[in-house]
Amino acid sequence: MALSQQILPHLPYLRRFSRALTGSQESGDKYVAAMLEALIADPETITKATNLKTTLFQTLCALWSSSAVNGRGEPKVPGWELNVQEKLNSLSGQARQAFLLR
Repeated sequence: MALSQQILPHLPYLRRFSRALTGSQESGDKYVAAMLEALIADPETITKATNLKTTLFQTLCALWSSSAVNGRGEPKVPGWELNVQEKLNSLSGQARQAFLLR
C-alpha cells in the first residue's frame, strides 16, 4: 500500500488534534501540512516507524513544540471557545499535548 494511503485515515485525527493545540483550524492545518512536508523531506522517519500513527503524532508535536507562536487562537470566535482556549493556553506545551492526546 502506498504511504499516502496509509497516512490518509489518520489525517482527520491529526487535523482535530492540531486545531485543539493551536486554537484555530487554519493554523492547525498549517501544522499538519508542515508535518507532511517534513515527512516528504525525510521519508526515512516513516519507513523506520514501527507504529505509523504514533510517528505522525510525534512529528506533529515536535513541530508544534518548536514554534514560538503557539497558543494564538482566531480573533473572531465565540466566547465559550475563547474561555476554553484560555484554559488550554495556561497549560505548558507538553502538558497541553498530553491532555489533548488523552
